[in-house]
Amino acid sequence: ILMTMNTQYEILSEVRLDPCLFATHSDSNDNSSSIHPNAISLCWRPDSSSLALSTMDATTTTTTTNAANSKPLRRIRTYHRTTLQTLSLSKEEDGSGRDVPNLLPTTPTWAPAGCSHYVGTIQSSRPLNVKSSRRQVGMQVAFMEPNGLRHRECKIHSTVGGKTDKEDVMGVAFNLEGDLL
Repeated sequence: ILMTMNTQYEILSEVRLDPCLFATHSDSNDNSSSIHPNAISLCWRPDSSSLALSTMDATTTTTTTNAANSKPLRRIRTYHRTTLQTLSLSKEEDGSGRDVPNLLPTTPTWAPAGCSHYVGTIQSSRPLNVKSSRRQVGMQVAFMEPNGLRHRECKIHSTVGGKTDKEDVMGVAFNLEGDLL
């Protein structure tokens, strides 16, 4: 459940999140430097008019043939600050209505006021659970417009030498002026 409260701790609004997976205490491992794949995170728009929530959604299907192919999918939704009305859902900008694939469980970041209205998050070139010796996993910052459409990206260049070396992106954030990411 997502809930907003005022300064007197009175509930302003609450919404039940779509079926989503979440990290439990029993899921945790000893590797405290990594983010749980089902982590739920949020960030507020700098003017506090809305918030962005990143969840790993459990896909729900009605047929048994689709159930075998269904996989959890990370999505970013934006909500109105007090009513928690859904304002947008992350989608590809090509008009196909496809979800943005391979979003990572990092906390999204909102560009500061006066900069843009984009939400930034980390996206990989392929699912991280797919092993491939042919090429490294590429990472980029994907930007979502206020309407939820993915618009533009910024590649993150690898600093490790070999294909067997692993590099994780733990977070992304703008500075207060919005001129550095």
